[in-house]
Amino acid sequence: MLNVTPDYLLGFSEAPTAPGRPGNAPGAWLAEIDVRAGAGGGGEAMITYQPDGNGNQIEQDAVRAGWEIPDGYLRSELRVDPAAARIIEVVGDSMEPTLRSGDRVLINLADRTPSPPGVFALWDGFGVVVKRIEFVPHSDPATIRIISDNSHHPAYERTADEVNVIGRLAWMARRL
Repeated sequence: MLNVTPDYLLGFSEAPTAPGRPGNAPGAWLAEIDVRAGAGGGGEAMITYQPDGNGNQIEQDAVRAGWEIPDGYLRSELRVDPAAARIIEVVGDSMEPTLRSGDRVLINLADRTPSPPGVFALWDGFGVVVKRIEFVPHSDPATIRIISDNSHHPAYERTADEVNVIGRLAWMARRL
């Protein structure tokens, strides 16, 4: 994560750069978070705790893998700051044909407002889901409609207070 070797952090090496990652690499390293976002009933987040050196435990997302994506592509094409990008796996069929189980999606954590409507990762009160969301016009209290692309999964609504929008989807990868 810091682009340094464990030996460097422990003081056993003077070479801070991790092997295979030149210090001037043009790509941005993105964490694939160990959340299987439900395109259906909801997924759950895996959390790890790391010591901070002062006897405290710091909560962190469990990193499942790392992806390197060209920085220029992230910033220019996807309009995503690499610091605000995370990748998660989709599980379930509720977003088919748009997204399939096993797809990886890049979430822009800096874009959390569903205006305009779009596909987002969110906590809907039951789990982490990837759904199409939109504000319900003139609703009081403010309400968000949560929609599956698969017609076999009905849309549902939650008040804005019941939902934690994690971020808008900006990209996806799928095996052929």
